[in-house]
Amino acid sequence: MGWTAPWYSTADSDEALKTRDGGDLRCYRQADEQVFQTYETK
Repeated sequence: MGWTAPWYSTADSDEALKTRDGGDLRCYRQADEQVFQTYETK
């Protein structure tokens, strides 16, 4: 699709970032050293 944004998986992340049942969609944005959750749907 020509997107230039990097994509990451939370599969090996801390419990706070993991999905509950594998069907969630969450979006994060990193600004400097901080990470913000910008969207979530179930």
